Amino acid sequence: MEAASRSLVEMEYLAAEALCLDALRQAKAAADWARYARILLPLQECRRQRRMIACDAGVRTEPDGLAVGCVVLLPPYTADDARQLEAKAHAAQCH
Repeated sequence: MEAASRSLVEMEYLAAEALCLDALRQAKAAADWARYARILLPLQECRRQRRMIACDAGVRTEPDGLAVGCVVLLPPYTADDARQLEAKAHAAQCH
């Protein structure tokens, strides 16, 4: 969580989120619920910041490329399309 905290302070939200999720998995595996609870707030902050960055970039209704922004997928797109787009964005380090 030290590395996650540093990433959060340095505004590297994608890296901080990944580190928080790893720490969350470790805490759950160890049944360390006090630590699990302490990880949730930094994780929420990472996700909040990512949403703010995406919303500030504008809303689009077509997934044209992986630019920063908020994409609203409407039919004929499916939930699977949304998951694939999210996975591509994470791999490309896009918000």
